[in-house]
Amino acid sequence: QTATIGDSIVDDEDIVYIFGAKAGSGKSAWAANYWKNGLTQSPAGKRYIAVHTMLGSEINSAEMCRRALAYGLCKNISGLEMPDLNIPDEQTVDIFPLLDRLDSELGIKLVWIIDGVEKLQNKTDRNLLWLNGIIKSECIIVLLGSDEDQLNEFASSRMDCSFNEVVPM
Repeated sequence: QTATIGDSIVDDEDIVYIFGAKAGSGKSAWAANYWKNGLTQSPAGKRYIAVHTMLGSEINSAEMCRRALAYGLCKNISGLEMPDLNIPDEQTVDIFPLLDRLDSELGIKLVWIIDGVEKLQNKTDRNLLWLNGIIKSECIIVLLGSDEDQLNEFASSRMDCSFNEVVPM
């Protein structure tokens, strides 16, 4: 059952997929086993790169997640220039040049798996507002979390979401 979810995500037109289930139910293991980090091809022939990032409980966890995305993209796709990741914590890494090149120049769709969204601490990060500019890019975002209220609030504020409950196999 979960395999068809993954296949349809890469070849579908939706932008954000949300998987919520209680902690320890297997969301992270499912995502890690289904979408291997790196460049691959969907059953319909689309090239995509999956980057799985984990959120922690640090105060700047959303920014650390953006930096992990930049690192994962540049490590797996030759020709992408690594942005400076050694900037002060309060500054934001500009990942938009990387995202722009992926689809427009390289024909690669990004599947960004953001795991542990319930761990975000400050209100702006918890509301997932930091994703708004990224969602407008040509990418697919998969959110994994256990705070159903947080996920439902985010899903209800967007038209491009598909909310799913993950049932581990």
